[in-house]
Amino acid sequence: MQKVRGDDSINNQCFTVMEKVRRESPFSQFVDFNLSIPEVFRGAGDVRLVILGQDPTVKNRESRKKIKVVLNLDKPYALRRFIDRICGSLGIGIENVYATNGVKNFFVDPPTKIAPKFPKGVSPLVEFIRYWLPMLREELSEYENVPTILLGQPILRAVLCNNTKPNMRYYWGHVNNWKSGERKAFHFIERCDNTLDRKIFPFPHQPCVSRNEYYQHRLEEYLRFMKDNI
Repeated sequence: MQKVRGDDSINNQCFTVMEKVRRESPFSQFVDFNLSIPEVFRGAGDVRLVILGQDPTVKNRESRKKIKVVLNLDKPYALRRFIDRICGSLGIGIENVYATNGVKNFFVDPPTKIAPKFPKGVSPLVEFIRYWLPMLREELSEYENVPTILLGQPILRAVLCNNTKPNMRYYWGHVNNWKSGERKAFHFIERCDNTLDRKIFPFPHQPCVSRNEYYQHRLEEYLRFMKDNI
């Protein structure tokens, strides 16, 4: 992994956003201000794939201290192997990846755990991504025409405009009796339907793919769909 151009600029922007969150957010008590924001991941080659993660907060508190790079892509964990598989199907390698998080700060607990403490209808990711969105748009502007995937249902809902088609299964053509051979078409998120103004291909997070028979069954097909539409 090479040093990202503009590292100092990114760090300064992160500090500015975190201070804004501290001052302005009515939910700042759910943010862990003691942990450093993980560095973005950028491979050593030309960027040919942008990956958008959710936030860096894993369940184990001690493990959070060890996360230094977005999605732990500097380590040979299961998520890295999943990304390697995606890259292989697209004919690229990890050296062609730029990965960042939609919400860059750590929470005191994973969003699913703190969500019940928020008012009804308020999502932690939706609430906090609005602070990070201007920076995120600027960060990704260098890769305007690079294909983009996002990982997970929560970040999918956080970037959609007007909650347009918020379910991952819609994009993956799910029907209840898929085992009988029935299926619907695959989809990507149109530029006009997301706050990043990019063509985005939603992917379930790696643990979901591992546990869900449907996503396992259709992963390679969706990857071919993506390759045909980038």
